[in-house]
This record gives sequence, C-alpha cells and structure tokens, in this order.
Amino acid sequence: MIFFLLFIRQVNPSDCVDMDCDAMKKLMFHDTDGSTMDIGGPGTIIPDSAFEWNGDPRRGLGDYRIPKTMLTRLDGSRIPIEDVAPNQGRSKY
Repeated sequence: MIFFLLFIRQVNPSDCVDMDCDAMKKLMFHDTDGSTMDIGGPGTIIPDSAFEWNGDPRRGLGDYRIPKTMLTRLDGSRIPIEDVAPNQGRSKY
C-alpha cells in the first residue's frame, strides 16, 4: 500500500488556496480479512495527515494558521496550542 505525498510544486493557490490538498490525506483502507496487509487479521491503514505540519512553510500547514483570537483569552493572555489541540492529524495513538 503506497500513499503518495504531494510535492511542493503541486501546491497551487489556484487549486487549493495556499496549502496542500487534503485529497490524499483523508482516506482510509480497511482490510477486513487481513489478506492485503498480511498481518494475520483485519486492520486499517490511514495516511499521516499531519505530514509537514509546522514543517515547510510553503505547504501552508501549521499552527500559525490558527487565528490569534482563537488562541487568546479574554484577559489578553495566550492559550497554549497544546492545551486546545494536543494532537495533529487524524489519529494519534
């Protein structure tokens, strides 16, 4: 099973604003009998949707995209991102 990662040259503001398209990051493969994954039973494969999160800024993915007002308390102090969203991506185990 291969999930292809997008190349930076594929980030096109005309197609997907200024960030990677989520098309290849939001899929799930469920092997109901284990025959595809050869692990002895059923299983599920999901891509790493947090790939390059806070990485290469040309991909447009990261905590810096969160509006400042969402990370600010009424008294003006900052809310740590880890308090609100400790995990990035679809699944962290």
